[in-house]
Amino acid sequence: PDRPPPVPRRVLGVESGFLVTSVLSDARARRREFGVETPLELPFPTAVKTGTSKSFCDNVVVGYTPELTVGVWVGNFDGRPMRSLLAMQGAAPLWRDAMLIANEGRSRRAFTAPSGVETRELCPLSGMLRGPHCPAGRHEHVATKHAPEQSCSWHGPGETLRLPAEIVAFRDRPRREVAPHAGRTIEIASPEHGSRFTIDPRLPRSRQALRLSALVGAAGVTRVRWGVDGRAPRGG
Repeated sequence: PDRPPPVPRRVLGVESGFLVTSVLSDARARRREFGVETPLELPFPTAVKTGTSKSFCDNVVVGYTPELTVGVWVGNFDGRPMRSLLAMQGAAPLWRDAMLIANEGRSRRAFTAPSGVETRELCPLSGMLRGPHCPAGRHEHVATKHAPEQSCSWHGPGETLRLPAEIVAFRDRPRREVAPHAGRTIEIASPEHGSRFTIDPRLPRSRQALRLSALVGAAGVTRVRWGVDGRAPRGG
């Protein structure tokens, strides 16, 4: 027998829902992980999330516009794992095709912020309002009832940075100064000494490269050459 449609029930506030949508529709935030050109890039505003199970049994992509939602699953019906197939490679291209077809003839409206959300220029590091000493600022959507009112107190004059005690404690040791220790001309700043890293089998190796940085305390040094176990890298 036919069943009546379920009664809609709101499980997330309007402001919170829009903020989540804002994050999921930010193409710039995905570029560091997936690159510039991906199947998630569409010619109209879309919020989207990918997912890959650890055993590679499931690829899931769910995305939506203000008018419709499309979800795609890729996998074997008998539960067998796939061969290291990520959602970006398996489900995402199908999701893109489905979204393009489903949006044919539609208005392609943008997501509209509700009245309880506003835009503020924040310090990307502290999350407080950008202060006069912050090296950079970023405009972000914030819920009006939770909007920060205090200017950033972490950045001070002369590029000084004062982290709160709880963050310093979390790092297990005080923050390094913006110069090498006395007597050292060049010092590795990142990765820190003793760091250990594990390769994630779900992600391409090209997306798991380490960012190297060094502190140089000698005038006139314009180039740093990196090496591993005393050997220079190829082309280095």
